[in-house]
Amino acid sequence: MKIMGHRGARNEAPENTMAGFQHIVDMGLTAVELDIHASKDCQIVVIHDETLERTTQGKGRVSDKTLQELKQLDAGEGEKIPTLKEVLDFLKPYQFEVQIEIKDPKVVAPLIDLFKEWDEKERERLIIISFDHRTIYKVKNQIPTLKTAAILYGYPLDPCSVVKAARADGLSVNIEFVDKDLADKLKEEGLTLTVWNANTKEHWEQIKDIPIDYLATDNPSDLLQWI
Repeated sequence: MKIMGHRGARNEAPENTMAGFQHIVDMGLTAVELDIHASKDCQIVVIHDETLERTTQGKGRVSDKTLQELKQLDAGEGEKIPTLKEVLDFLKPYQFEVQIEIKDPKVVAPLIDLFKEWDEKERERLIIISFDHRTIYKVKNQIPTLKTAAILYGYPLDPCSVVKAARADGLSVNIEFVDKDLADKLKEEGLTLTVWNANTKEHWEQIKDIPIDYLATDNPSDLLQWI
């Protein structure tokens, strides 16, 4: 089980910022989840919401702002909204596994262009994830060797079929719906399991004996104490 910072370390540093990514590097983690949108000028930026109000002092939609305009905003404690390339370049020396959640289908084209510049070995540490399984399917068709995972909030009758329909390599599911039966079904089919978000000691006790590949948390400092 690999502990993964969610949005960097959402409850310990401004989410999806370089400060958050530096924080989990300093903690010794080697996996992270982050979220991406496309700016008005088709740059890939790391931010969770489609709008700016919750995490910055800006207003409006991310997609209505150029990268230059987005870079003027405070994303918390003086941090700026980073581009995906900035984050990946920063994490590369640490051999991080990075789960990249696509929030907007419009980001697929520039994302594919970015990853086609990377060799296959560099792409091995990346996993593209989305609630929109059509997006996952599209990414997989463009770069078949790129790892992907389908996100779900729920427990389908046949989780493996859901994953395979998206041509994905695994499932990412909320901790509320995880049990050993789900994990075993995925393992039998050679599929990975990511669980989000383990933020309390009760969560850890719930899943500590389940064969999970990636465990995301907003509170990595707490989780590392419970393990």
